[in-house]
Amino acid sequence: MRILHLSIFDRSGGACIAAYRQHTALLGAGIDSRMLVKGKITNDAKVELYQAPMDFPHRVKRYIRRKTLKLQATSRESIFEYFDDRSEHQGIEKTLRNFDIINLQFSQGFLDHPSFFKNLPKQIPIVVTMHEMSCFTSGWAYTGSDPS
Repeated sequence: MRILHLSIFDRSGGACIAAYRQHTALLGAGIDSRMLVKGKITNDAKVELYQAPMDFPHRVKRYIRRKTLKLQATSRESIFEYFDDRSEHQGIEKTLRNFDIINLQFSQGFLDHPSFFKNLPKQIPIVVTMHEMSCFTSGWAYTGSDPS
């Protein structure tokens, strides 16, 4: 069985550290576990740093998407931490066809959730590990607390 964990980092921040612990526990149990991350901290060979396509059309598309998302985010009046479910990195899901299970960890800002769920092959099961509340609160990491 091949499991892929999608996370922003492998060893930075509580949610990402928990994701890495799950990954290493699965490896210890003899399961082929991999991680795809936006920022790699460890030297673990089973953790792959995502490399966005660097050709000119892809770079322009990411730049425009990043600017659009930033403009939309600054138009929100919010004093609390908010995570958008969109990202400049659309299309990652097209490279994930060789896995039996995909485990979404803390992937906000890395994975473009609308594109991911629309385009991932339906036969690949998805597990969402919720280390915080943004998966079911429309982006709020923690509700009911003052983030300051």
